[in-house]
Amino acid sequence: MLSRLHVRWRWVCPALLCPALITLGALMATPASASTIQQTTVNPVPDGTWRTNGPVLTIVAAGSRVYIAGQFTAVSDGSGNSYPIKYVAAYLPDTGTFDTSWNPSPDGEVDALAVSGSTLYLGGKFKHVAGASRTRLAAVDALSGSVDATWKPMANAPVRALAVGGGMVYAGGSFTQLTSSDSGSHAVSVPYLGRINAATGNYDPTWNPQPNDMVRAIKLSLDGSSVYVGGRFTSISGASSTKSIASLDTVTGAPTPGFESGATNGSDRPQAFNLYLDGTNLLAAVGGAGGGCASLNAATGASQWNVHANGNVQAVTALDGAVYCGGHFGPNSGGEAPFGGQVRYKLAAADEATGQVLDFAPVVNSSLGVWTLDQEDNRLFAGGNFTKVSGQYQPYFAQFE
Repeated sequence: MLSRLHVRWRWVCPALLCPALITLGALMATPASASTIQQTTVNPVPDGTWRTNGPVLTIVAAGSRVYIAGQFTAVSDGSGNSYPIKYVAAYLPDTGTFDTSWNPSPDGEVDALAVSGSTLYLGGKFKHVAGASRTRLAAVDALSGSVDATWKPMANAPVRALAVGGGMVYAGGSFTQLTSSDSGSHAVSVPYLGRINAATGNYDPTWNPQPNDMVRAIKLSLDGSSVYVGGRFTSISGASSTKSIASLDTVTGAPTPGFESGATNGSDRPQAFNLYLDGTNLLAAVGGAGGGCASLNAATGASQWNVHANGNVQAVTALDGAVYCGGHFGPNSGGEAPFGGQVRYKLAAADEATGQVLDFAPVVNSSLGVWTLDQEDNRLFAGGNFTKVSGQYQPYFAQFE
């Protein structure tokens, strides 16, 4: 059993050191000086949990279980014991362990997850799950890991994003065709984004928005009336107002009237890698010239703030009034302050109301850094291509409290 001490961390600098740090921070900070940077409630040192042997690309928290997926082929307990659980695993945050009895065993990379009730939907590059033919899409039991025998739609290229709601599974990626579960079904043209009946696995031909390039992120609105999508596209259904981030009607698939994304990186709207919906705030992790982490008004798309980085921001989530942003930003050899004027290594936080950079500053190693974030029950979960966090050996997956 992993021991966990529930405290809120607060660092107090020595009296002789504080003046020098504050002076240096004031010179580097934008827009707020280091002396005004606010505290977060998450410890920058991760818990000592089980880990994986390869990159984690997506995480979805679901109550007492957290599902992680990516390119790994085993999980380990940190004491030399390894378990051959491939590409997707069920993590138990209360104990810091993986459920070694849960093992759907897809035969290739899993890039997207979505959970609804007792069903976990998978998307990625795999061709089989639990020995059954499943081409880039599958449904498995969230508790037993057994593959759904009848849900077997197919995509002709990788699936990179999933969301489920209203009886439908929304799928996005680099595919251009989908095939329904029905025996004898033929592939139909579905460029980059489509939806599939969550029960039958049949493609819904009435909903076909047609973005002109890859979709990387999908989030449903709180009332289920619209779906937010982000990616590399410059238009959906020919509407230029839908560049990179769009809101679509869940009945018609048409762009939602009155929604147009504002700037997410400086004055630009570069491709979006990840989206997270927190009440009235639509949070975005984007690329472009240096990358950015942004907050948009979920109803209108108007920019509320964005923080510029010096590398793609690839993951975003929110917890206790803080927005956590992960990517491959970090100081260069000249000591550049890479995230909103502050030195941050692949993982940072900003105040959700103002965008002010917060004090959360774990040191995440590797050049590619953090690819995915999620949160639940006052815990922050991070996955990526790292092996150490804040000096602690914690490869590819970390839990912060």
